[in-house]
Amino acid sequence: MSIDPLTLYASKMREVKASNQLLDAVLQQADDERAAADEDDIHHPTANDTEPESASSRGFNQPRAKRSPSFKFALAACLVLLVGIVGISLAMPVLSGPNSTFVGKGGTSPFAVQAYGAMDDTLLPSGSQGALFFNCETETQRMIPVQADEYANEGFYSGCVFSVESSEKEITRIQANVSKGELYRVTSKVFSRESDPEFAREANGWKWYKIGQGDYLKKYDYVAGVPYYGTIHEGEENVGKDRNDPSRTSKVNLYQRLGATIDTDVVSEPETDMSNYAFGLWTNEPFDMMAYDPDNPDNYYPDANINRALDTLDGAQLTVTVTFADGTCATQVIDLHAADFKANIITTADGINHVEELVPEIIEVPERTLNQVIEDRNNGFASIHTLYGLVNETNEEPFPCGEASYPYLDTPLTQPRQLDPPPEPTNEQRAAASSLPPGPFIPRENLSEFGTSYDDGNGTVTTFDSVERLETLPEGMGIADLIVYYEGSGGQYDADTNTIVVSDGYTIASDGKLSDGYSYVLFTMTLTNTSGEESGKFLGNGVFATLEKEGDGYRANHINMHGPLWRSDHVGETWRSDYYFHTMAPGETHQFSVLNVVPNETLNNPSLVFVYAGLAGEPEGKAIQVGALQ
Repeated sequence: MSIDPLTLYASKMREVKASNQLLDAVLQQADDERAAADEDDIHHPTANDTEPESASSRGFNQPRAKRSPSFKFALAACLVLLVGIVGISLAMPVLSGPNSTFVGKGGTSPFAVQAYGAMDDTLLPSGSQGALFFNCETETQRMIPVQADEYANEGFYSGCVFSVESSEKEITRIQANVSKGELYRVTSKVFSRESDPEFAREANGWKWYKIGQGDYLKKYDYVAGVPYYGTIHEGEENVGKDRNDPSRTSKVNLYQRLGATIDTDVVSEPETDMSNYAFGLWTNEPFDMMAYDPDNPDNYYPDANINRALDTLDGAQLTVTVTFADGTCATQVIDLHAADFKANIITTADGINHVEELVPEIIEVPERTLNQVIEDRNNGFASIHTLYGLVNETNEEPFPCGEASYPYLDTPLTQPRQLDPPPEPTNEQRAAASSLPPGPFIPRENLSEFGTSYDDGNGTVTTFDSVERLETLPEGMGIADLIVYYEGSGGQYDADTNTIVVSDGYTIASDGKLSDGYSYVLFTMTLTNTSGEESGKFLGNGVFATLEKEGDGYRANHINMHGPLWRSDHVGETWRSDYYFHTMAPGETHQFSVLNVVPNETLNNPSLVFVYAGLAGEPEGKAIQVGALQ
């Protein structure tokens, strides 16, 4: 199956798992390398040794190893191979690949720095060969502002997130410092529109200009939903659920910048157990930002700016100190490096979307054009540009990096974006806005009356039966029966006012009454499936329009309105994404009604028609004459 690059690049998420075969292979290679070292007295380089030049050792302004690009919303989870030496001091297993024999050092430590989610996503089992490898926050939506001033303010959330744990003692305090950039705290919330509608509205409506606002999210600098949540593996909670199902769960990650130095003794609420604290690496360090050249679009490297921002953290040092309940301290100093890792592409449970599986192998990735990247991904090649860490030092000394940068912080450090007011329209723009947009040309002979049948050539014959104008909903129908009542369908239900706000510019009150200037139109038609097989028929085709004389026919000035709000004979929930389709058996004939909302100005026009063909670029349109509807 080929990979849809739009889906692949928009997802911005890595799902990182390691198979048993992969674990065995890495462990076997580690054993082989140790045996060779013992036999030949080979010195394995440490974090302080001079390493062969690679993407991780060059400065970001120097020539760099070429990397795999993606769209701005890239599939991009970061790996932090943060090593926790627990109980014994052994060399780390070797990462395979060219020029990639990396070994951490340091003595025993009573705590471990673990990548977020390590309980589920360890690359190697806990305690294997005396070293621990962990994946990063696999759900990160890595993105970077396109403007330099926005990047300076909002920065880049790398997704390299870690927690601090101990199986030996109770941790009562965590202090940490990063020598480049800042640290941020990340918390998560799982919800559905059904279980928590107020939080869902605020989370789904979060934008950069809403920083510092809201009842639930005003303390956070960044809010990001998790793509494909609950659909990655068979048996997960959202597999098989319609995307519009109100009970479908979502997960949102909430990010709070804390500065370069943090201290959990002075972290603002919510308080939580130390093991539930998770911190990540953030940067707004300047770099050579690649600009899109419209004259040379094939040369654009979509993921370059994300990779270059990450490279500003290459060479940073992370210092973590914990205080235990007995009053003792322990400190780890970890060196961070950037590199490209090989990745496998796997398909999600729905068989449509794709995520990536990290392979612990550092590789050199040549820079390619977008088309080359797509071709490589279709052939199963992918990579992840990320950070890894090597323990440089462990000791039992107090925290050496001073006080927290922002004690008891409860307001965002990031400033909200300012929305510039729209420019005053010109007279030409006002005139254009007051006119209905042009539609298809309709020859005189293509205008017909109700009762006309139309064969679309694809197995459907439609007979147009009748039309009726209504001031309120048909009897027995409520606003919850309308598809726009449900989020994602062109409308938004406001529980405070018990009304629906529709994206076309009108509202529907709780009793079905429309805002001034609009009316309902009930349109009835009969469909026949003339194909020799069962097929789904779409009931949302067509648009109401007015006509202007043009040559030997008419020009339709159609309106840009949402499709039908309701259809008859639907089996199942209204919010389903297949709402407008009806499955018909071979030869079956069925009458349907659909409910539209149309501006009164259009309905009062004597030239009112219903255009049912010519809206998809055909040279000529076809329409049913309606006339002014009273």
